[in-house]
Amino acid sequence: MKPKEFISAVLTQQMRSVVECHPYLSFVVIAVGIEFLGKCMLTKYQDWNKINPSNAFDAGIKLLTEVDKRYGEVSLRAC
Repeated sequence: MKPKEFISAVLTQQMRSVVECHPYLSFVVIAVGIEFLGKCMLTKYQDWNKINPSNAFDAGIKLLTEVDKRYGEVSLRAC
């Protein structure tokens, strides 16, 4: 499954039911989703084990702020 298909099938559709039933889990889904998007942006070969999770998260945040500037208005990282 390609990343675009995964995002559509899992992150958008399947995770919606988890979030609706367990709203506090949405925070976990958001963090994992941001890191996943960052890893998609950082490698062509999908060798995700070699990508630092912090770098992947930063790349995901960068992508989100490019898509919608409102995401850049709030600091999402504590440190």
